Amino acid sequence: MVLQRLFDIIRTLAKSSLALRGHRKDLSQKGYHGNFLSFVELVARYDHILRRVFDMPRGSTRYFSATIQNEMIESMGNKLETLLLEQIRASLFFAIIMDTTQDISKSKYLHSVQQRYRWTDLRESPQVRDSVLIKQDNVPPSSGDADAF
Repeated sequence: MVLQRLFDIIRTLAKSSLALRGHRKDLSQKGYHGNFLSFVELVARYDHILRRVFDMPRGSTRYFSATIQNEMIESMGNKLETLLLEQIRASLFFAIIMDTTQDISKSKYLHSVQQRYRWTDLRESPQVRDSVLIKQDNVPPSSGDADAF
């Protein structure tokens, strides 16, 4: 129950393209603690289950650490990737647009933007679905062959 609330908070922040963490990672420190902990604190004001976890002493398992946040983000990313791949495989047609950028050290980074166009029945109007996946990754030098990506 607690994890579902935390996943919902992370999903809300991600949909709004907001960072989760600020400079202060510990709730005992004064000042702004970042969006994730601020949202947790806000929801805990109105939700008795999250309030109990929020009020637990330091050192208890509260699922607020940066490590847990990263694991939750990775889990959500894996699930999203699986769902998108299932939809792509079920599509009659799809298009993928890929782009790379180069930094000052001449290292290339992949930024993949994927757009899908999907028809469930050729007699019907096309059903357009757009999704954007941005994954930053080092790109090895290659001949330009798409298999390198």
